Amino acid sequence: MTYFGNDFGTQRGLVISPAMWKEFMRKPLKRFYDVSHEYGCKVMQHSCGAIRDIIPWLIEDGVDVLDPIQVAASGMELTGLARDFGKDLCFHGGVDTQRTLPFGSVADVRAEVRSYLDFARADGGYILGGSQSFIEDIPSENILAMYDENLKRR
Repeated sequence: MTYFGNDFGTQRGLVISPAMWKEFMRKPLKRFYDVSHEYGCKVMQHSCGAIRDIIPWLIEDGVDVLDPIQVAASGMELTGLARDFGKDLCFHGGVDTQRTLPFGSVADVRAEVRSYLDFARADGGYILGGSQSFIEDIPSENILAMYDENLKRR
């Protein structure tokens, strides 16, 4: 797998307009994706934020896995993404590091993980992970509950 890391989004939308992203970012990224596929690699594209507007282009250009799914960003709810793009894209992340993991109970974390596993794995796939990196505001028991719930669902 090759991993490309850029942040194209903010909590509310793209950093630049979709038209500007298409003009300045799309072609160079596609060249990287094409080379990756030529060598038999899957392509994982990192971008935080609300990037729903460019997901169809990412798929068209060869992204296999989108990382992370920042569910607190506008339009990035995993249910909607899986419904609209799940047949063509694998999702990585989504367990909410802004709300559920730092402030929810162990039961809240387990429920969120179960809901994602129930619908997101069906089509393109789902790789369990946080919507962002784990930092010190997340209780260890919530992180452990996230992975434990995944093990129970196998």
